[in-house]
Amino acid sequence: MDAIAGALVRTRDQSTAITPLREAARDRLARRAGLPHDASDTQIREAAQAAGLEPDEVEAVAGHVGEGAMLAAAGAVAKLSKRT
Repeated sequence: MDAIAGALVRTRDQSTAITPLREAARDRLARRAGLPHDASDTQIREAAQAAGLEPDEVEAVAGHVGEGAMLAAAGAVAKLSKRT
C-alpha cells in the first residue's frame, strides 16, 4: 500500500501509477496460464477469472482504469503472489 501511495503522490495520475501493478499481475497470470507475455486483454481477463480473482480485480488487470482500479490491481497482485 505504501508503494501505491508513493506512486500516486509522484504522478498524481492513476492511469500511470497503476501500470506497474497491472504489469506484475499480467506477468503472473500469463505464467500461470501458459500465455505469451503479450497476451491480449481478453486472454488476461479469462485467465484472471479462471484464477478466481474478484470481478473488480479482473477488470483492473485486464485494462480498466477507474475508481478503485489501483486497489483492485494491488489486490490481484497480492493474491497471485501467494498462489504462484
